[in-house]
Amino acid sequence: MITRILFMLLCVGVLSTMTGCYEAPSPYATHPSYQGTAQPTYRESMTAQEREYWRQRRAQERAYREQERDTRPDWLR
Repeated sequence: MITRILFMLLCVGVLSTMTGCYEAPSPYATHPSYQGTAQPTYRESMTAQEREYWRQRRAQERAYREQERDTRPDWLR
């Protein structure tokens, strides 16, 4: 039992000396690429085509859920 504890302490000691994947922070300040007002939200950044796609997708999913609900046996409702 003592040998297991000593072995575990040795392993923890060895692991604590390694830095792993640590990378030192850059000395340069990183700023966002946009200037001025707040960053636009995802919805604001979508094109009209993307908004239409997601509107249709939501409608299809809603129709599918309703179809699944209607085809379920009564004891599952």
